[in-house]
Amino acid sequence: MSTEELVFTYGIFRAPHHLMPSSFPVISYVMFFIFFILFAVALRKTRVEKEYRKFIKILLCLIFLSFMIGTIFVEIFPVGLILKLQLFRLSTLITFIGYIFISEYIVNEISYRRSNFNFLIYVTLALSLLTPYLFFYYFFLFTAINIIETNSLSNRNKTIFLIIVLFVIASLSSKNFIVFSTSIWPFNQGMWLIESKAGKELIASFIALFALYFINNKSIRHSAIVISLIACLLFILSIPSTFHYTICYDPYTEDVYEFIKDSSPPDSVFLTPPYIETFRLGAERAIVVDFKGFIFSEESMREWYSRIREVSNNKELKNGFSSLESLRDGYNSLSEEDLLRLEDKYNISYALFQKPKELKFSTFFENENYIVYKIKVRV
Repeated sequence: MSTEELVFTYGIFRAPHHLMPSSFPVISYVMFFIFFILFAVALRKTRVEKEYRKFIKILLCLIFLSFMIGTIFVEIFPVGLILKLQLFRLSTLITFIGYIFISEYIVNEISYRRSNFNFLIYVTLALSLLTPYLFFYYFFLFTAINIIETNSLSNRNKTIFLIIVLFVIASLSSKNFIVFSTSIWPFNQGMWLIESKAGKELIASFIALFALYFINNKSIRHSAIVISLIACLLFILSIPSTFHYTICYDPYTEDVYEFIKDSSPPDSVFLTPPYIETFRLGAERAIVVDFKGFIFSEESMREWYSRIREVSNNKELKNGFSSLESLRDGYNSLSEEDLLRLEDKYNISYALFQKPKELKFSTFFENENYIVYKIKVRV
């Protein structure tokens, strides 16, 4: 596989959101920059010994150097090995280290407890870190409050300044909330903290921790240990077991998966929409290809891309996960002749479509959302 083919298939088409910095959404850069500012402030105010701070700074320099290497030798002068290293995933390490120092910074600021208002500011900052979009909006308010506290402004000027900041935050929220919340990858990873049972219990435990601190400062260490253990226990008990992992499907999807498991031969091969990623796990049957199931050997990459093109009827596709809509359009355009050709090549027994889709094959299963056609007559 040539470097150009590797860069296109793996970097540009399949995973530009991981590998191609020119494809990263602007909002991702903004989020990273805001988080790094808070990290830098926390690192400057940390009580950690000087030699350890020096080590962290050297490590950060090396990570940013790797980002530069990843940009130059992926975007400008492509090198296959550098592409496969996925150097921009090191941003996760920055996030991990950042949370450690930011946590210390918040605890130290709370321990000073200059006022109840100051306590509330930093408690809210801690809670805002639970989800990226909350942190994004609160950071501006947090910065504004700190500017006011560190500058001798009159009450009138303080009020005007806060009104301006709140107006900017409200404008950002009302205009860009939907786009923002659906464009940042960690958003979905963080929203379970608000939507799920485990998340609500964990947030409640954090609130209880800060409440205990507020009531009785002397018992903070013991209270923190107890509440943290309770929070961890609630979290562990509320998530699915590692050995009994379950995924919740909508009723129509679960309906078709259960029927396929009960009514089709275990060795049958299904043609499925490439944008549906749960079929193999849910229906427990082999498929031709899907967008998520990417294999990292070079020959397999070539085969994967070839199959993606075939099941999308060789339509023009966009890059990355923005291609899912074009995959949908291409897959839905498959005709009877196309399906017979794919059946001959991949030994397909059945084809799953989302409605509406009318073909001249016999119907194997149908509900309000899905229809499964029997492609192979001798099944």
